[in-house]
Amino acid sequence: REATSADKLRLYGYYKQATCGTITAIRPKIESLREVAKWEAWHAARNLDRMEAMARYIEMFVRITGSSSPLDSPLRNSPVHAKDNLRFRNRQEI
Repeated sequence: REATSADKLRLYGYYKQATCGTITAIRPKIESLREVAKWEAWHAARNLDRMEAMARYIEMFVRITGSSSPLDSPLRNSPVHAKDNLRFRNRQEI
């Protein structure tokens, strides 16, 4: 199935929680709707420990893409978290 914007944001929140931990940044100003949406997605995942966040990311990724590898992700170039996915990919290669 095609990933919705909500799916991409949820994946972003799980990814950031898994790789960076609980969000500490203050909520961006409403003028930056994209940044607010990303902040809210990460904030929504704040109570998950890193392993649970990564497990949810992987589960959702597989459900959306039908693939078991983030390297084959059609979401890789998503404007929501393209830079973050590149960092994730680089960590997998280490």
